[in-house]
Amino acid sequence: MATEDELRKLLDIALNGTGLDLKAIKGPRAVVLAKKEAQDVKEALDGFGAALLSLGPRRGLLQGEPSILEELLEIALGLEKKKAPEAKRLQAMSCLEAASWATPVLVEHLQTLINLQLDAKMGKAATKTAAAVLGNYTPRSHGVVQLVLPGLLKMIDDSNWKVRVSGMQMLPACLRQMRHTTKQLSELLSRLLPQMLAGPLMEPRKEIQEAAAGVLQEIGKMVRNAEVRELSEDVVKAVADPANQKYTQDVLAKLGSTTFMNYIDAASLALLIPIMNRGMKEREQKSRKWSSQILGAIVTLVKDIEYLRPYLPGFLPLLKECAVDPVYEIQREAAKACGMLTQELPDWSKANLQPWLCEGIQSGDEGVTVGCAHALSEVLLRMGRASRDSYMQAVVHGAKNTEPKVRNGFMYLLDFLPQALKNDFVPYITKAFPVILAGMLPEKEDAGFRAAQALVARFGASAPQLLLPGLEDAFFQAMPYHQFVFPTAVKHA
Repeated sequence: MATEDELRKLLDIALNGTGLDLKAIKGPRAVVLAKKEAQDVKEALDGFGAALLSLGPRRGLLQGEPSILEELLEIALGLEKKKAPEAKRLQAMSCLEAASWATPVLVEHLQTLINLQLDAKMGKAATKTAAAVLGNYTPRSHGVVQLVLPGLLKMIDDSNWKVRVSGMQMLPACLRQMRHTTKQLSELLSRLLPQMLAGPLMEPRKEIQEAAAGVLQEIGKMVRNAEVRELSEDVVKAVADPANQKYTQDVLAKLGSTTFMNYIDAASLALLIPIMNRGMKEREQKSRKWSSQILGAIVTLVKDIEYLRPYLPGFLPLLKECAVDPVYEIQREAAKACGMLTQELPDWSKANLQPWLCEGIQSGDEGVTVGCAHALSEVLLRMGRASRDSYMQAVVHGAKNTEPKVRNGFMYLLDFLPQALKNDFVPYITKAFPVILAGMLPEKEDAGFRAAQALVARFGASAPQLLLPGLEDAFFQAMPYHQFVFPTAVKHA
């Protein structure tokens, strides 16, 4: 174990050199000696870090008058009456970095180091030292979250670009700290990624873009899902360059053809959500389809469904747009995603998704009606039996409505439901089929007519005893008339 005297001697060499006057030496020998001097200083710095570690923070940094810590801070922060030369201040900062593991004694000076970011000469070294302290911070994760992160997130939005760069350069150390506290990591990433997409990633300045890319690469290293990890380089590239549609489309194509088999962790979700949101906004049909498809696939695989909640307000409007898209493939995948969200987040679906769907099928706009009916059929598929039963009573009642646009919407829903529920629709046939027959028009374009055809096609062979009573009643009611049109049927407006 090193002694305090040896520690002081190593510190003196690290700060002041070996005492060799290089200015007095000329010629080739000066070059050789300069290299040797630099090597000696580096070895002294390494030796100082090792000796400090063996002595511990109290004996190594706090003993003596002044203590080594006080001396280093005074030199590095320029608190001396006569400021030390820049080279000496930088060496003092390097010594502080070597002692970065001693967080109990350095933490109170962390903010002072961060505040040096705007110093033209010391800013870069101070940021590096602060990042090293953050990386060694104890208790791990919790201390960083409470003390440092709020300030760093503010720095990212600062009007001074140097402050923004400094904040992002320190973030990777914080992210590494939070690797094992997944709930806190998820909360941070759900705030951090939208903040970066709205700010740093859209900045033209190269330094800001490079710092932002460093944060994204660190998030990419934290991905645990095997399928996303395999594509992490492409995913990070697409997130880092929001303006490049080709990157987004390429990674969506790869993700769309991927079968997700493993749980989606917080880092994977944080990287996938921006890509899916961007894909849903694009005009290109495949991107919209793939985005909806990926969303539906990952909802059931999120390791903790609470990871998803912070992102819901952002992608719900985009999912709604895809649900009423006139392209059937996009509409189908969005409908499935609505169903999966209902299965995993029934409370959220009941409060945010289902009211919009129920309103949409009664809107009178055929595109919105069809899309909402399709999505609501998938939602009913993923519901519990008790909830579905109460919904079906309302559906049957709605199909009897005298207002054409309302009845038409429920007929569309009854057209989709047998396809979605399959055999689970059997308990509802005896109540739904007579209502469909009573409200349909004998036209191929009529939603009720298609719903009746769908029911007969699916259950005619397997459950004729459930369909036949409804057909017999309809037939005998229509007998007095020359055409198979019921008094209750009104031409759709």
